Amino acid sequence: MKFKTLLEAVNFCNSVQYKDIDFQNEYHEFIVDGTSVGAIKNMYIGDIEQYIADRANNLPLFKVTTTTGCGNTTNVKKIVTFADWCNSRTLREHHVATFLSFMREKGCWECLKKWRDELYPIYGCKSEKDRVFLYLERAAAQVFGIRTYGVHLNGYVIDKSVKITASNPIEFSRLRGEQTKMWVAKRSNAPKKTYPGMLDQIVAGGISAGESPQSSLVRECFEEAGGIDINKSIETGKCIPAGTIQYYFEGNKLLGLQPETQYVYDVEMEPSVVPFSVDDEVESFQLLTINEILDNRLLSFEFKPNCLLVVVDFLIRHGFITASNEPEYLNIIDSLHAPLPFPGP
Repeated sequence: MKFKTLLEAVNFCNSVQYKDIDFQNEYHEFIVDGTSVGAIKNMYIGDIEQYIADRANNLPLFKVTTTTGCGNTTNVKKIVTFADWCNSRTLREHHVATFLSFMREKGCWECLKKWRDELYPIYGCKSEKDRVFLYLERAAAQVFGIRTYGVHLNGYVIDKSVKITASNPIEFSRLRGEQTKMWVAKRSNAPKKTYPGMLDQIVAGGISAGESPQSSLVRECFEEAGGIDINKSIETGKCIPAGTIQYYFEGNKLLGLQPETQYVYDVEMEPSVVPFSVDDEVESFQLLTINEILDNRLLSFEFKPNCLLVVVDFLIRHGFITASNEPEYLNIIDSLHAPLPFPGP
C-alpha cells in the first residue's frame, strides 16, 4: 500500500467525521449521566443489552433505548446508558470490570484477546475532582468508542558535521534535511503485537489511569528505550512539550472507532546517544535523515498510522513541510488537530 499525497496519508488515520456516524443503523451513542462519551458498534449491543449484573434481582447493567428528534422518524438515534440503579463511580467501575472479565472468559470479543490489565479513564463527570466517570480496561476502549490519550516522543539529532552553505532556498532545505535526523523505532513482530514491523516514535504509549502526560512519558522511556536519560533531558530543557495531535480513527471496521489525543514531546539528543530496546515492544532503532523520511518513508505505509501524524506534525513545526512546498498545507494541519466530540481531562 502506498499513499499518493501527504494529505491522503494523514487522513488515513483521521478517517472519521463524527457528524457522519450512523447512530440509527451502525452505532449506538454511549452516554453517561447525560454526557456523550463514546460510540458503540452494533455488533456489541446484543451482549451489552443481555448482560445481567445482579442475577438475584434480575438487574441489567446497561439500558438500550431509541430516541427521535421532535417526532422526526428520520432523526432516530440509538443510545446505551447505565441502568438507573448503577449510578455511582464505584458501582460502575466494579460492574464494568466484572462484565468485561466475563466477556473475556467467554472469548466473545476479539479486542479482549489483547487484555492489558491497564485502566483508561472516561472523562466528563462534573461532580468528580478528576472529571472521571469511571475507569475501564484498556482493551475495551474500542468497544465503547471512548476518547483515549497517549504520549509520543520525537527523538532527533542535529548533525553539525553537515555544513549548511546553501545559495538558494531549495538547496538550504535539502541540507537542513541532511543535518537533522530522527530516531525511529521498528515495532516488534512478536505474536499478538499490533502493527508488527511498522515504524514508530522512539517512545510512545497510552496514558493510564492517574498518570499525567509527563509521568507517562517517563514511564514509557524506562519501559521501552534504554540509553535515554529522560529526566535529565526534561530538567535541562532538551525535552520539551510540543502540543497535541488529535484524530478519529477507524482502523479495523470490525472492531469500532478510536477517537484519540496524543501529547507530543520533542527531545534533542546528543549524536553519541544510541537508544536500545529494553522490552519486546521494539525490534530495533534506526537513525534516519529528514530527507530520507520525506522522500521514502512517509507515503510508503511504513509508519504506524498515528505515528505518521506525529512525524508530520514535527516536520511542520520544524519548518520542513511548509506552505511553499506542500499544496495541502492548511488541510493537513486541520487534519492533525481534528475536533473530538467527547470531553477530556
